[in-house]
Amino acid sequence: MVKASTGYGYARMQRHSAALTRSLTGAGHPFDVGRAPRRHRVLDRTLLEAVRREPATVVDAFQRLFAANPGDRVLGFLDEATAIGQELALIRTVPAAPFVRAAGRLLDPRHRPRPRVSAGDAP
Repeated sequence: MVKASTGYGYARMQRHSAALTRSLTGAGHPFDVGRAPRRHRVLDRTLLEAVRREPATVVDAFQRLFAANPGDRVLGFLDEATAIGQELALIRTVPAAPFVRAAGRLLDPRHRPRPRVSAGDAP
């Protein structure tokens, strides 16, 4: 449950544990726990792509993010505990270019990761 882009995990683990408990008591199994909202997964993948390709610009973006916004709001955003309007306000305080380039690469089919095939999967 640790978030790949930030290493945040505590609150995510707490939410996941609560979802597991609800699933076990309500459905009798631990599989009805849901997924993170799509926007969070997209933001996470975009950040990771930007870090991979342009690490220095991401350092600058995080410095600006924390300088321009209250710490609790930034931490809430990183922990996926904010609403869309709050997220957009935070995103507007960082340079857009590295993240737009990262999103463009993720949308380009030539840059999508290919599924890994193990030797046991070969026909």
